[in-house]
Amino acid sequence: MVSYQVGKVTLSGGAYVSNRVIERLSGSYVLANTTDNHALSFADRGYKDLDAGFVAAVMYAVTPRFSIDLRYSQGLRAIAKPYLIDSFGYNGDSYSEMIYNQSAQLAARYSLTR
Repeated sequence: MVSYQVGKVTLSGGAYVSNRVIERLSGSYVLANTTDNHALSFADRGYKDLDAGFVAAVMYAVTPRFSIDLRYSQGLRAIAKPYLIDSFGYNGDSYSEMIYNQSAQLAARYSLTR
């Protein structure tokens, strides 16, 4: 990531690449907006091993040792094969849903050394 500091605020951004090391999946869920209550198994999703995306962050230094950090990451690669939702409930329309990694993080930092 590349960072730029202005006073007590640090802005950061950059790319990430991640690789799945281990996978343990179990259970199922029901798509809430369908009319047929079709249970979709996690194991049937076909998740991909590699993901890539970007990260943006802002950090505020409350004191020289204590800071608050907020990060957002967005995957740019679909991490699973798309699944087709057959009956959306209106007039039998169907669409494909793509799945991407996305996260937000809030952290409090305390530096032991200065």
